[in-house]
Amino acid sequence: MKRIWAEQRPGYVEIHRDMVDRQIEVPEDLIEWDGRLHFRESDARKVEEAAHETAAMFNAAHKPVLIAGIEIHRFKASHHLVDLAEKMGAPVFTTVLGKGAFPMDHPLYMGVHVGPISPPLDQRADGRR
Repeated sequence: MKRIWAEQRPGYVEIHRDMVDRQIEVPEDLIEWDGRLHFRESDARKVEEAAHETAAMFNAAHKPVLIAGIEIHRFKASHHLVDLAEKMGAPVFTTVLGKGAFPMDHPLYMGVHVGPISPPLDQRADGRR
C-alpha cells in the first residue's frame, strides 16, 4: 500500500475467498506506518545539473515541443506544465494516458500524440500546427 501511495500508481489488493478466515501476517513497518510519505532528499547537485541540461536543450531548439505523460496527473503538476508551456510558447501534446494533463481548450494544446500513427502536423483535422 505504501508503494501505491508513494508512486501515485494504481494498485491491486486481492484476498482469495478461501483465505478470508486466515490470519494474514502484516509487515511490522506497515503496522507502524504513520500514513505519511517520507521521501528521500534529492541530490541537489544532480537536480541542478539536470535542470541546466534541460534548459540548454530547450534554448538550442528552434521549435521546442512538450509531450506530457501520465506522470503529470500522478504528481498533480498540470499547473506547472501550463506555466512552462506559456513561458516557452511551446505547443503541448499529451500521450494517450496523459490526456487531460494539459487543458484541451488551451491555445498551445495540440492533441494526443500516439507515435508513428499520429498524423503529421500539416495534416491535423483541427488545422492547428
